[in-house]
Order: sequence, then C-alpha cells, then structure tokens
Amino acid sequence: MVWNGSRAVLLGALLLVFAAWPADPARSGSLCVCGDGEPCEGEACDDGNTVSGDGCSDPSCLPEVCGDGVTNPDPAPGPGEECDDGNTSDDDGCTAPDCQFDCGDGELDASAAPAEVCDDGNQTNGDGCDDDPSATSPGNCTVTACGNGVIAGIETCDDGNTVSGDGCDASCIIVDGFLTRKQQACINAVNKNLAGVARAQGGEISKCVKDAAAGNVADVLTCLVEGPKTTKAGEVTTRTVTGRKCTGEGLPPFAFTDAPTVNGAGSDQVLEGANALLGSPPAIAPKASDKAGAACQGEVIRQYDAVLGKWLGEAVKAKKNALKGGKRGTPSPAGSPAELATGIDAAVTDDAGITRAEARAGTRIGRKCEGVSLEPLFDCGDTATDVASLTACVLSEAKRAACEALEGADDLDLTCP
Repeated sequence: MVWNGSRAVLLGALLLVFAAWPADPARSGSLCVCGDGEPCEGEACDDGNTVSGDGCSDPSCLPEVCGDGVTNPDPAPGPGEECDDGNTSDDDGCTAPDCQFDCGDGELDASAAPAEVCDDGNQTNGDGCDDDPSATSPGNCTVTACGNGVIAGIETCDDGNTVSGDGCDASCIIVDGFLTRKQQACINAVNKNLAGVARAQGGEISKCVKDAAAGNVADVLTCLVEGPKTTKAGEVTTRTVTGRKCTGEGLPPFAFTDAPTVNGAGSDQVLEGANALLGSPPAIAPKASDKAGAACQGEVIRQYDAVLGKWLGEAVKAKKNALKGGKRGTPSPAGSPAELATGIDAAVTDDAGITRAEARAGTRIGRKCEGVSLEPLFDCGDTATDVASLTACVLSEAKRAACEALEGADDLDLTCP
C-alpha cells in the first residue's frame, strides 16, 4: 500500500486525538472504584485492595503519610510508623515527619506532653528510666523510683504511692503479712470461680428435682451429684490458678488453697445443704399426683440456691475489700487469716442485700408451700412442720453452705450459721 501525503496528515491528526483522550473514559467520575488495581480519575494510587496501612489508603486511594491518622507500618519512603495521631506536631508524643514515638528515642524532650523527665533510648525497667503505667504511648520516660507503679531494682512491690500501711511500704518493700496487688487479684479471681462452681451445682440440683418430679429421673441420688456444668465451672478455677493471675509473684501465703479444694468446697457444701433440706434419699413429690407438693419442693430449692448465691457473693466482695484496705491505709488491709475472717464476718452481718434475698425467699416459699403437707417432703431435722419453720430451715442451710464453702476453699475460720 502506498501512503500519500494527505493520508499521512490524517493519521497524524488521529494519533494526536488518541494521545489527548483519557486512558479509560468509562472509569471516570462515579465509576472510578478504589481498590480495583487500576488508577483512574481522582486516585493517586490504587494497589488493588481496600486495606489501609499499606501505603495506599481506603477508600480514597491516596498515599498514606504521617499525620493522616492511620498508623502505616510500611509507608514509602521512610521507616514504618509507630504512631499516627492525625497531626504533624512534635509536642504530643508522636513526632513528625516520620510518626515515631517521642519517648524512647534517647532524646530528652521537655516540650512533650507529658514532659519527659528521662529518656534512655530503651525499654528496660530498673536502669534509671522506667515505663509509665499511666502513659498513652509506650516508652521508658519515668524516673526509676518507688511509687511510680513499676516494680524494678530491689523493689518487691510498687503500688503507685509511697504510703505505708497498705501492704507495700514507703520503700516499696512488701510488709510481712500483707498481700501484693497481684496476689489479691489471684484470690479475688479464684473466689469468683468458687461462686461459679456453687451456682452451677445449685442449678443442677434444681434441675434434678424438677426432672424427678416429672418422672424423668431413674436415680435421684445420682442425678443430684456433680454434673457437667459443675465440672466445667471447676475447670475454670483450674485455669485461673495456673494462669497469669496467679503466677509471677508466688501464690498468696494465706486465704488461698488450691483448685481441687476450692472446687470440692463449692460443690460439696451446696449438695450437703440440699440433702439437709430434702433428706437423703429425697422423697420427690411426683407432679402428676401431687402438683402442689412438687411446686413447693421446686420453689424451696430455688430459694435455697438464691440465698446461698447472694450470701457467697457478698462475702467474696467483703473479702476483697478487707484484703485491699481503705484509702491511704485506713483501715489497714487484713494481714492474717484471723483479721480477714473478722472482716468478712462483720460485713455479712445484717448485710442489706442478704436481708432482701431472705425476705424474698420467705415470700415465695409461703406462696408455693402454704397448705401443703410439708413433713413428707422435707427433712430439716424434722422441724419443717409449717411454712415459717421450713423457711427458717432453708435460710439457715443456705447461709451455712455458703459460709462453709468459702471457709473450706480459703482455709479460714469464719463464724458460720
């Protein structure tokens, strides 16, 4: 084919038109999609995903830079960002232009917020510059000293103050008899587990009585003993004792035993109280022929469980407060099993929450058991001859079981009903 001059001019004009035309007119404006891997109008980058923090932000497809509020681990160019607080100020703990934490860079910055009083360029405690537990950004910019909340050097405790009488003295040495915060946290967690075991055992007893009344239980004694929910609750106790809450500073020297003892105390005492109420073996009223008797027995076990749980919950709370002590060491923390037991006994006496639970139990037992022949259905030392005596028996057994469960779990000498 021979190209003449006019054809060559036409081809040149067409090439100029195509060169000036957008690469993809159909992808301009609202059809431009960030994350499809094809940069188009309004996009400065498009890396084929909608993930922020990889250099190209979503949903704007703009390069990520220090100060855009996104901590980018791999910007280009420059080191990975350690922080990004949405500005380029150097006085707020996150410095520009590379978004690095100010504390820990080895340069003392008095204009930082909070102002640095030391900066040794590392993350090691006890070398003159420690972590600040209250800081919003990491780094060792707190002078090593008793009362800064960091256990370092010769310190055996550091509770964030230099007040004596709270278990950690003004020299940050543990006072004999007092428990550290971590040891207290271990005890508090295990006591919550104890309450969980008791609740699980009480719930399984209540279900057993209900199923037996419906004729769905072949052996009531087997049904009443520890079931799968109680076993599962006990496994939680074991994990707590072997986990981080109870390791590192040694197990508490008092008010603490071990996981098997805690679990056994929680389940055994609840079952013992139920046996005292119903007898062993219990005479479960069949719902088909004695609907009122079955309803009465079911309500008695529910209220027994409710009062037991309330008493145990309040006692555990009292124990926590007694170990912690008051503000500025007044009253001082319990430093011995005897002091702790005294604190628990005093707290549960005339406790408002327990009193309300007892009143509620009396009302509901009266509603379900009034007019029912009680003696064939309950043991209670042969004293449950009317609703008042039955209610008294329920309350006494509930508080006794809860008290002896805590007493056995923690090796304490409480004043139990």
